[in-house]
Amino acid sequence: MIKMLCTRVVRKLLAQDTVFRCVSGFFRSVLPYNPQVVAQAYSDLSACSPDPGYSALRQNQVEMAPPYDVQIIIPAYNAETFIAGCLDSVLRLDTAFRIWIVVVNDGSTDRTGEILQQYAGDSRIQIMNQENRGFSGARNRGLQSIRARYVLFLDADDELLDLDSLVRRADETHADITEGGYVTFGASANQQTFRHEKCVGKDAVRQFYGYPWGKLFRAELFERISFPEGYWFEDSIMSLLLFPMCKVGATTDTLVYRYRLNPNGITAKSRCSAKIVDCFWVTARLLDDHKQLGLPFDEDFARVMLTEIRINALRLMELNRRKLEQDVFLLTIALWEQFFAPDCCASHPLVRTLRQRDFGLYRLACWR
Repeated sequence: MIKMLCTRVVRKLLAQDTVFRCVSGFFRSVLPYNPQVVAQAYSDLSACSPDPGYSALRQNQVEMAPPYDVQIIIPAYNAETFIAGCLDSVLRLDTAFRIWIVVVNDGSTDRTGEILQQYAGDSRIQIMNQENRGFSGARNRGLQSIRARYVLFLDADDELLDLDSLVRRADETHADITEGGYVTFGASANQQTFRHEKCVGKDAVRQFYGYPWGKLFRAELFERISFPEGYWFEDSIMSLLLFPMCKVGATTDTLVYRYRLNPNGITAKSRCSAKIVDCFWVTARLLDDHKQLGLPFDEDFARVMLTEIRINALRLMELNRRKLEQDVFLLTIALWEQFFAPDCCASHPLVRTLRQRDFGLYRLACWR
């Protein structure tokens, strides 16, 4: 508790530019940077945990005159404890819209498949079984054939509170992505509520949470893309591809989703696994996909990327492996120079650390 309080105090102090400038001289650590150094960093990072190498670009079938309003995709892996509650939360909704629930049983080894068979007689539900392909692979199976105007993702241990407010909001605003609020729950967790004010346009996109759930997506967004498979932190697709593709965003002040806090999720596991370097690999992969889609690398997107860089740095700090952090720092410099103009966000503190090759200030700027 004392350590946590001290950390918060220090971060608040460092957030002040004057304090940051005063202490920054004690943290400077300029690294050599040239093609050979970058190549060695790439080799070392690959040896630690290789890039899975999968693009998010993929062709899915989207029906032009779909028979449903919303296709709800539920990936389920060893979800015997929660899957019935998840499905029941959707089925008990008094909705005015046509729904198509696609449940992908992703190689479960528990009673998930048996429980799903109890719902097989419901005409609104399609159950798909496949060998385990992970969260992204399960979501992608549900995206291969889209038979609705909108797509909604629901995790098997979560619950849906409201659907109609999302659909009506999307219809009235002609939004590509519409997001509502959510509440957290869990056996030992205090409930927290996260609620939006109503907003439309790019301002709404800036308010979006970085998760696939709690949102309604226009089906056409997934005509050419899917989730990158084999990576941790695949949700990076939201900020690096889907949000930039969103021409009109909308939020509603309605609570639409119940999110279960999971102490065994990726965030907890990543603190001791070398696979945490996926945060860099998936960022690099999605930047290339961003370019392939013809999306701009302007200052707005550069600020999104800088947030991604900071989040990645904080994740890697959890491993307490300085050489690994340095490798990612060097590769991040190369990535920034590859995709962004030399004067892009030039005054941003984090950009200055990249241009100066200063690993010490980079860590300080990310941590504050």
